[in-house]
Amino acid sequence: MATKDIEAIVQDPELRPLFFEKRRFIDGEGEEREVEVQRNYLRSWQREETADEIRKIQDVLDDPIAKKGITDIGRVTRRLAGLKRDLKTQSPPPLTANQRDKVDRLNRLCLAQFREGMPTDEQMRRKPPGAVDHHRKWDEQNKRAVLFWKTTQLLKHPDSQDVDLCNVERFRPSPGTRNLNVDAQIPGVFALSPEAKDKYDEVFDKDWRAKETQEDFVKRMAAQGIQVEFKRARPLRAPRESKTYDCSCSQCQTSGRIWTGPMAAARLKRHQNEIAREQRAQEATPA
Repeated sequence: MATKDIEAIVQDPELRPLFFEKRRFIDGEGEEREVEVQRNYLRSWQREETADEIRKIQDVLDDPIAKKGITDIGRVTRRLAGLKRDLKTQSPPPLTANQRDKVDRLNRLCLAQFREGMPTDEQMRRKPPGAVDHHRKWDEQNKRAVLFWKTTQLLKHPDSQDVDLCNVERFRPSPGTRNLNVDAQIPGVFALSPEAKDKYDEVFDKDWRAKETQEDFVKRMAAQGIQVEFKRARPLRAPRESKTYDCSCSQCQTSGRIWTGPMAAARLKRHQNEIAREQRAQEATPA
């Protein structure tokens, strides 16, 4: 029903010229044809850039000295005429009171149309199975409403500098990440639900080592049919001190090597045994 209302407003003789324009083009057979296309209005910053470029070109053409440096004066003149035509035809025109009321109604109808069934931001980010088909179907059904809504935004706010004035992403549903979909292209990570975030302080501000807190929690879980048992945590072992040892052999004394670390004593003992075996082997070898 909303689609019929949208088309009825767009086809209104008072609004139709605001949304459609006729353009001529040359087809493949070389014949000139005239077609009706939807208007594409320039944003405020685009009109400012176009007007600035027109002024610069006009200043060059008005300066006799600068004009002599132009190699193709015809090309520059055509460029200037095209910019002036675009600025005139693609600038949002002022609306009458009656037109503004109809544009406001069309804006609301288009917004309600494409917000219905719009994929959520979680579906778009994580892309679970079926998300692509959902988005494609939504886009096919609401493409015309989205384009009309963008046009009404520019007609209602022609001088707005808002970057997201015509951005439909502002209205995308955002229910929040609640489930861990392992079959999604981007499964996501575990995150607290909104209910858990609301009760975060209530849960983590308690002293769970206190016997009263544990007994109260056990009773609450038992009322829901869940059995909970608190076990005594093992005391943490203090880290062993790291000792440092010096070796009196010539190798360690020359290199300045120091034996340190948790296994330093055992490694030093193996090193001293190797030195002792080498000395016995040298003594046993005849000169």
